[in-house]
Order: sequence, then structure tokens, then C-alpha cells
Amino acid sequence: MGKIIQSKKFSLILAFWGLLASADMVFGEEPFDLEAKTAPIFIRAGVLPTSIENETKEPLVASFVEELKTLFPRVVKESNRFQVLGEQRVLQKWQTQAGQEELIKNDELNIFAHLTIVIHPSKLLLIARLLYPISQILLQETLSLPLTLDTELSKETALKSLKDIFFALVNQLPHDIYVTSIQIPYITLSGGLTQGLQVGDLIKLTRVWPKKRHVATGAWIDFKIEPIGQAKIVERRDHVAIAELLQLEVANKISLGDGASLMSLASRNYFFSQTKVSSTNLEDSILVK
Repeated sequence: MGKIIQSKKFSLILAFWGLLASADMVFGEEPFDLEAKTAPIFIRAGVLPTSIENETKEPLVASFVEELKTLFPRVVKESNRFQVLGEQRVLQKWQTQAGQEELIKNDELNIFAHLTIVIHPSKLLLIARLLYPISQILLQETLSLPLTLDTELSKETALKSLKDIFFALVNQLPHDIYVTSIQIPYITLSGGLTQGLQVGDLIKLTRVWPKKRHVATGAWIDFKIEPIGQAKIVERRDHVAIAELLQLEVANKISLGDGASLMSLASRNYFFSQTKVSSTNLEDSILVK
């Protein structure tokens, strides 16, 4: 029987899979500095209970609001942007300071999704936010739904409205996946099959700095983006992948937290499939097929 001979490259990749278990832990131990020079890493998310402001006596409106509350966690998951912790776990812990600290330290959550529904006589105002810690606004998006005779208050309308607002919100994040460990010429990434990555895909890596914040909310509204290089996906699993570095703008200039945007991500493809036009700032870090 002939011998099976493994190439050096294959052996390196095989050994590198051993780093993936620890790669998910790299960013979970310490909370990030909101004033840090480079943008922090967001991989694991929790969904906070929906807040409702004002009341309505209209049964159809009340039922629609409940539908929005029920569907929001599903939409967060379907964006495929985060690894989402179970709702019950977050619900049990988020109301106390000790519980919040446990979610961040033990469950390694580094971002929270929250929806507020403001009921007006003539409209519903949806406010979606990404928060960290639980009270700090990172990004915010709003959507107004008119309450007219022509408005169909159905499950389909609720689902589309939530995707419109939340997918637009997460698409403001400049990176969809991050470099989680480095062993030149290979890197591990925080995205895999779930994020649409396939073996052979090319990604353009960038480094990001928050450049400008909203005066009132403190939310990020602009970023500085620096090209880092290009890599090719050589292996992938559900939420992790290995890529081989093909090019760096500066030799060995790559760091944990560098990342890329992916047009294959559900939240970005949602709008791209409707308009066939990519969003601002995506061009320099888009997934290349």
C-alpha cells in the first residue's frame, strides 16, 4: 500500500486549525476602549429586550408591535454578522450590573442589539441600536412606518421593516470579519460558511479607525480606512476560516483586529440584490469572487 504524503503547506494548515479554538477567545477577556485608536472587534452579540414607548388602543397596531418584538432577535441572527447568544441567557442577566459584567466576561459578548418602538397616532418609529457596554450607543438607525389605511400591518411587513433597519445598521460597521490569530503566511478569521465564505475567495484586508462621532448620541458616523493587503481563503468552517496572505502593503504589517467587508454577508447582500449597487466605503474591502 502506498504511503500518504502530506505537503508542508497542508501540514501547516492542519496544525493551524488547533489555533481556532483559542482564536475566538482572543477578544473576549477585556472590554474595549471606546476612545481607542483602532475600531474594536465585534463578534459575539446579545439581543436586549425591545423597549416600547407610548401605548395604543388599536388592536391591529398592538398586534403588529408584538410581531416586531418577536421577530427582532430572529433578524439579528439572520444578518449573519454576529454569533448571537441565546435570548433567555441575556434576559436573565442584563438587568443588573453584575449580570451585565457576567455577559461580557463569561459569555464573551462584545456588542448588544436593541430595538425601541415609539408609538405615535400616525406612525411607528423604529430605532435600532448597537450598544456597548449596554448603555453606550455605537451605531444607530431609525425607520418610520406610517399608520395609514394603505399600510399592511402583517408579519411580512414587520419582517421586511426589521431587515431594512437592522441590516442597514450592521452594514455601518466597517468590518464584517476580523483577523483573530496570525502565523505568517496564514491567518484565522472570525467568519466562515455562515458569512458566505468559500475556499478560493479573495478578501481585501483593511485597518479601521473611528474618525467622527455624532454630537448628541456619541454614535460613530465616519471611519478612516487603511489598506493592509489581500488574502485567499484556504479552509473554512461555520464561523471560522483560514486564509493565506497573498500580499501586504507593508511587509509583516498585519495585526489582530484587521478585517474585511463581505458582500456575501446576508445583511449586505440583502440591499445589493435589490439595488445592485454596493454601499459607501465597501469598494476597498469587498469580497472578490
